[in-house]
Amino acid sequence: MKPLFERGEWHDYEDPYKLTYWTYNSMADDNETFLDKIYEEIVNTKYDWNLSEEVLELYKNVYDPLRYVFHIMQMESMYLASMAPTSSITNVFIFMGMDHMRRVQRIAQRVKMLDIIYPSLGFGKEARKIFEESPLFQLTREVLEKMLATYDVGESLVAFNLAVKFVLDELALQHLTQQFSKMGDEMIRHIHMSFYNDTLRHRHQAQELFKYAFSKEPSLKDVIKPWLKDWQEMAFKATEGFRDVLKGEYDNTIKQIKKAHSEYLGGIGL
Repeated sequence: MKPLFERGEWHDYEDPYKLTYWTYNSMADDNETFLDKIYEEIVNTKYDWNLSEEVLELYKNVYDPLRYVFHIMQMESMYLASMAPTSSITNVFIFMGMDHMRRVQRIAQRVKMLDIIYPSLGFGKEARKIFEESPLFQLTREVLEKMLATYDVGESLVAFNLAVKFVLDELALQHLTQQFSKMGDEMIRHIHMSFYNDTLRHRHQAQELFKYAFSKEPSLKDVIKPWLKDWQEMAFKATEGFRDVLKGEYDNTIKQIKKAHSEYLGGIGL
């Protein structure tokens, strides 16, 4: 990205959504109203009383620790916002960070709802320990921590937006959702639909940002491709701890994510 920084050629870039503080909050208010209604329905229908032990275990050992995954995404978004060359790009990553913090808050709220119904199961008490010590999360945690320690803003942008976030969002918001559904929990599909709508916006914004950069400096593709190759490998390695969670669907899940990822990168010319 250095040639564009030196020539100051970011200043005519525009966020395709033209988000400002007011428009973002208006959009977020609609999203939050939708989720409020979902959560109210869960309480009013005593939905959680009918969840199976298998689903409750998935919530405690997999879903609750995802707060830390999304919090790291929030931190990475804010790092990129702090390094952005113009306010229009800063806004993209600030609002992206806010979206990830919304996930953290809503997961915590959902887990507390379960803790109220099942106080003896320890919901919300062990998530950090699980994230730091469970074999399920260790490869994911390793990749996320390496990403946080990648201070070159160009490589950090590639690692986060073109590799790690894409893969983990697909895994958590699409395929983990399917596991819950198979076990009889359909409500999480509606919750994750709200999160995934944000993800689709994030991907479009990142796609347009890279297309803009390539239009100004085509040689940047040659700089990005080695980074992308390395981070793709690490991102998919980060999913391996979820093999037991996805059971016999793991290999097919990764095949689907790789196909979607390839199509996404193709839309950027990579």
